[in-house]
Amino acid sequence: MTERRLYFVVIALCLAAVAVMVAAVRQDQARSWRWYQAEFARRTEADLPARLGEATDERLRADLLAAADRVAAQDVALRQLYVPELGQVSRCVSCHVAATEPLAARTQFPWKRHPEPYLEAHWHPFEQYGCVVCHGGNGRATEAVAAHGEEGVGVMPRRKDEFAQAACGRCHRADEIDGAPAWNRGRYLVQDRGCAGCHDFQDAIAAASIGPTLAGLGSKTSESWLTAWLVQPEAFRPQTRMPRPRLDAREAAAVARVLAARRLPNVEAVAERMTTTRMDASRFERRGREWVEGAAGCTTCHDWPRLKRRGFHPVSGWRMIGPDLGRSGEKLTVPYVAALLDDPQSVMPGTVMPQYACAEPDRLGAAAYVVGLGAPRQRSARTVEAPPAEPSAEDRALASDAMSRLGCAACHDAASTAHARIGPALADVADRRYWQLQWSAADVSPDQRHLQRYLEWKLEGSPQIDRAEASPGVPMRMPEYRLSQHERRSVVAYLLSRTQTPMPEKFIVEAPAAVAWTLDGPFGDVNRTRRCTSCHRLGGQGGRAAPALDGTGSKFSPEGLRRYLAAPWPVDVAEQARMPHLGLTPQELNAVTRFLAEMATDRAVRDRAADAAGLTDKEMVRGESLFRGAADTATGRPVGCIACHRTAAIPGGLVGPTLGERPSRLSAAWVYTRLRAAGPLAADSRMPAPSLGHADARALAAFLVGADVAAGDDAADAPGNGGEHD
Repeated sequence: MTERRLYFVVIALCLAAVAVMVAAVRQDQARSWRWYQAEFARRTEADLPARLGEATDERLRADLLAAADRVAAQDVALRQLYVPELGQVSRCVSCHVAATEPLAARTQFPWKRHPEPYLEAHWHPFEQYGCVVCHGGNGRATEAVAAHGEEGVGVMPRRKDEFAQAACGRCHRADEIDGAPAWNRGRYLVQDRGCAGCHDFQDAIAAASIGPTLAGLGSKTSESWLTAWLVQPEAFRPQTRMPRPRLDAREAAAVARVLAARRLPNVEAVAERMTTTRMDASRFERRGREWVEGAAGCTTCHDWPRLKRRGFHPVSGWRMIGPDLGRSGEKLTVPYVAALLDDPQSVMPGTVMPQYACAEPDRLGAAAYVVGLGAPRQRSARTVEAPPAEPSAEDRALASDAMSRLGCAACHDAASTAHARIGPALADVADRRYWQLQWSAADVSPDQRHLQRYLEWKLEGSPQIDRAEASPGVPMRMPEYRLSQHERRSVVAYLLSRTQTPMPEKFIVEAPAAVAWTLDGPFGDVNRTRRCTSCHRLGGQGGRAAPALDGTGSKFSPEGLRRYLAAPWPVDVAEQARMPHLGLTPQELNAVTRFLAEMATDRAVRDRAADAAGLTDKEMVRGESLFRGAADTATGRPVGCIACHRTAAIPGGLVGPTLGERPSRLSAAWVYTRLRAAGPLAADSRMPAPSLGHADARALAAFLVGADVAAGDDAADAPGNGGEHD
């Protein structure tokens, strides 16, 4: 009986094993990736005639046929790629079969083509990188939910959309990465909002003060304004970088009272002098307005909605260097503005504002006009707010505790930013696991507990994060930044690239070596007071609000450069002058002109200087005909600079700057090189590359930088003039 029972048990086990094997085979045959591959082959064959009919290029037709043949010849099988340097397996192409056959791709997932040019040979060829290194997820899985990491507690989902660019920052050692706009935007926001003041990013982003100094606020503004600003800064300036600090009404009032008690001696000296001499600054307001709207060039850096900027249209993403002064009268005092215009560095150390050389009536008039712009007219002549009540010991203690808790010094005191980091280090934030994060278990479902979601909620100020981190009775320290969803996702894309896990050397792309410039000597002295590099970039450092100074020594003639710096004028007739009239002394003009002529030069221009020497009047006449629309000798195509440019004597287009000043501001060697170049000499140039021949380039350069040429009938009738294009 025992043997009989054992016999039936063995039979049952064998049947069960067979059933399991059959079920496994059936399950494997029903895998979604098998259907995707078979359906992709079927649709590729069905689409081929239509695609061949649309193709007009024979080479493209041949490539389409070859791609269709490869798809048809491939067996339905599990496909994968192993990256040994990373120990990663990518089986994604088992479903996303179009990733390696882009010519056969369709518009639906998973047969959609991978965005270009990321998989091209000079970028990230699939055979070397696979999918997981950029997109994350579970590369070993073969089902969508598991492969995409959309189930299970703490599983990081695949990185898509902006988040896929997080991988760029792990390999590329640069501040800006081609093809990663979201990562670039996120890094800019992290730096622009001063995140490194509270969080340690190590060498990625250095701590720096992004806000003004808190010294002397009582001379700058009033206690009532400070209180309202601390409660809701965006109510006064919607585009401010200042986040909303987590202060209650009592703390905000105490901080405002303590800050309003701080005075600046030089501002107080101006106020006392105005009071003693009974000087009414409004008497000079008209004179100050003319200076502000004209020579000072204030609208280059400051946005004044009520002040018309003729023809100035900021480019996309432009942000003014200085604050919006549209409501300045509600905030600033006349003595403060006058002292700032007199010596910016003593009033606001580290400011990028240049120092102007102007008379005291101009400063007082400008201050009265600036303060009157955003205030009732009767306030335009005010001197300074009445001294507020001295803060009590309780106010000082409460303000000190609040400012220490919030880390205000991180943004407003450059000397102490290294010791003011109150937040956790973020240099390795991408290495954190879900159990290292603080969640509110009641509100967060298990499949939401991963780092990407946590960072999004953290930047949003979500209660899922706030309630988990805030101790009873202790308010949150991180302020409210009011970032848009687009900005939050960009910041998260950048943060997800901050890891201490080393990448193999094969994948590292080093940043180009920056040219180190030492701005010292006479030019360095001028730069320290006039703040040239606040707007202009020079040798890889400086601002981006104005054209870079690299190569200007070769582009402009010394005399033309000197005349422009002495009294800037609008280069484009359709725009106003943006360069402020700084009132440079003759010594400063010599220092700047000599430095740019000797140091900020272009090698390509120097190498071709001899080819542009000895220009003649005959070449000048030929150059005018080319300017008006005559055809160049090499290609027979009309040159026609007149379509975009004009001269003082020849009306033309308004797209490009006015040319042909006498004496010329441009150098003949630069014009010749620019006309001969196959590409732009400047990265941001809108001008197409004409690539003229030697003789025509010399002729056009002779016309643009040579002697005056009459615009009368004699010039119009010159051989090859092309007067019909006038």
